[in-house]
Amino acid sequence: MKLRLSSLALSLVAASAVAQPVQVELWHNQTGDAEAVLQTIIDNFNSAHSDVEVSATYNGNYADIITKLQASIPARRNPDMAVLEVTQYGVFAEAKVLTDLNGYYRANGEFTEELQPFALEIGNYKGGNYVMPFNSSTPLMYVNKALLERAGITDVPEMTNFDQILEVAKTVQSKLGNSNVYGINTPSQFTRFALVMQNGGDWVNPVTNESGFDQQATIDAFQWMGDLYHKHHVASAESVTDEKMVKQHFSSGRVAIHFDSTGNLGDYKRALGEDLVVLPMPCTVECRVPIGGAGVGMMANIGEEKQQASWQFMQYLASQNQSAKWFQHTGYMPVNKTALEVESSKSLIEEHPEFGAAMDQLPVAQGRARPPAMAWIRSQERGIWESIALGQKSADEALKTFDKRVKSRL
Repeated sequence: MKLRLSSLALSLVAASAVAQPVQVELWHNQTGDAEAVLQTIIDNFNSAHSDVEVSATYNGNYADIITKLQASIPARRNPDMAVLEVTQYGVFAEAKVLTDLNGYYRANGEFTEELQPFALEIGNYKGGNYVMPFNSSTPLMYVNKALLERAGITDVPEMTNFDQILEVAKTVQSKLGNSNVYGINTPSQFTRFALVMQNGGDWVNPVTNESGFDQQATIDAFQWMGDLYHKHHVASAESVTDEKMVKQHFSSGRVAIHFDSTGNLGDYKRALGEDLVVLPMPCTVECRVPIGGAGVGMMANIGEEKQQASWQFMQYLASQNQSAKWFQHTGYMPVNKTALEVESSKSLIEEHPEFGAAMDQLPVAQGRARPPAMAWIRSQERGIWESIALGQKSADEALKTFDKRVKSRL
């Protein structure tokens, strides 16, 4: 006997089919508390939007995501959105596998006006706009006040240039070095960008895309950073070669001065409490800091329906309340200007002024160059840096040789 469905049953089946939300997937690099906050934001979005359902998948660090995307796009197994580091998305923009967001920004003028000035600049590449900033950061100078006090420095100095920083690091090392304490950590790659910029140099000029590794200002900054370990002995060998271990050493109270992203402010505050002092980066020659972190890019091969759904989530992620939540829990800079007007943001900065330190640097924050060669440059720079910091080569020799290789790639 044939099964006959009533017109009411058919209507219910049709309505059920129509009601299915559009499924979109985000690849990200967040871990720990930051991943938990991101998942809360996603859960809130899904609860408030019946027509879109977002799922998030951790896919390793920035380099891991790039590698996996390069493999997944030709096979059409890519996600709908991916978190892309702000100097390395150019390779995908150049290949036209990312959606140009300019049309969405123009069609949503009120939302676009709420974004921080750096938001549109970071995603700009050859006239298109390919990532919306998400976990945006600037570097900061973190100081363990308790270690300085043990070394006889009762008031944390401003440390606005290389000489002042080195003087404090030497004092701590001379007083506390025998107790497995170090005066300073050598800078991470992100903060090496910053210290070069503040000395008047550049890795790659963000406007002309010309190499700056042969500039004397760049060479001098790298030499100062490398000398912290092999000449002055105020930093550990691990701080040269293992950035993850370095963070643990600062959190556990073994290092007095540490350069790092605003995105780690929440973790350091939880670890050190009132002993944590946050200072802006030094303005040795000029005040400039790089915008770090990543933005969310939308894939170009996912179809109109998924693109509209992805944009809906991207707007939510950068909205006032969600941007405020992200800033308050992580220390990353709020992408939305009005996020700082939320009472909970005001209260946080008033109670913990260190969360305002990154905001104070916004007027001098700049995007970095993002040509396709940047991923290669960053991977190669690590070996160059180690050769300088370990005393195997002078910065002049290492960087002038590297500069020739960089120019052949740009």
